[in-house]
Amino acid sequence: MRVTKHIEFETAHLLPGYDGGCGNLHGHSYKLEITVEGPQTDGWGMVIDFKKLKRAMEEIVPDHRYIFNAKDISEVEEDIVKVLEKHGLKYQGMPFDTTAENMVKYFAEMIEQSLRNNYGYPHVKVVEAKLWETRDSYATYHRPEYVQMQMELGDE
Repeated sequence: MRVTKHIEFETAHLLPGYDGGCGNLHGHSYKLEITVEGPQTDGWGMVIDFKKLKRAMEEIVPDHRYIFNAKDISEVEEDIVKVLEKHGLKYQGMPFDTTAENMVKYFAEMIEQSLRNNYGYPHVKVVEAKLWETRDSYATYHRPEYVQMQMELGDE
């Protein structure tokens, strides 16, 4: 059985050195949709409590923060972080460039880990995640086993 939840959040970022608009400081109103799969093991037939799934999602997403690649921080990002620190404003380093593709995979993996470790759902798996960066553009993550199974079935 599968269930899906979505949340919305606001984040600012830039892609240093990118030849285009995303090379400039800007923000997005993101929408994250997480689909989980698991057994209906509680007494009511639920896979997961939607409130717990929402909580796990909200704990992972960097809402109302400036985000940046902390593994390969650029000079401009270092300067932005210094200004934010000086004024007590929120920021969060990520272990990758802050593209929708990188973030959706990271969010899916971290939310699944949180559901397992913090919420008592060891058998619930994130099978799909979508991250809308704009109203009409999003990146989709599929669990690797799910992609392999679809390929084997010839259902690409």
